[in-house]
Amino acid sequence: MSNQFTWTDDKVKEFARVYAAGRQGKYRKAKKIDDKLNIFKEVGGEAVYSKTPKLGRPSKTLLVDKGLFLDWYFDNDTCESFVKDHNVVLKLLTNGRFWIRIDDIINNCGYLPLEVVHKSMKKDVRLDENEEVDLSYYTTYKFVDK
Repeated sequence: MSNQFTWTDDKVKEFARVYAAGRQGKYRKAKKIDDKLNIFKEVGGEAVYSKTPKLGRPSKTLLVDKGLFLDWYFDNDTCESFVKDHNVVLKLLTNGRFWIRIDDIINNCGYLPLEVVHKSMKKDVRLDENEEVDLSYYTTYKFVDK
């Protein structure tokens, strides 16, 4: 008997959320929609992570050192696809400007190294199994200066 994946309306909606959320959790290394789709089917159609706070769960804000983050981000491989991933050219042509939220950048990266966390939080930051910031724990991110 085949172990075929069955699409339902709820699973389609969940995959739309996974696709829009960027590369995080089990989808961290998925660079293309087909990669995400294959992982989604492998895990049985579950998102595996959630950026939406659960009802009754307090908001958790991660303070990110702006200078350290920008140095890391623009020295990292993620910069190569920044313009394409964030539709910079299209936004400049249609709106005459480009802006992006920190959440969008971090979600697109899929991970955040401990060294970019603001010094006031380093001792208490929650890490994942890869010793990187546990993005599923935090509900908001905020850039701060040194």
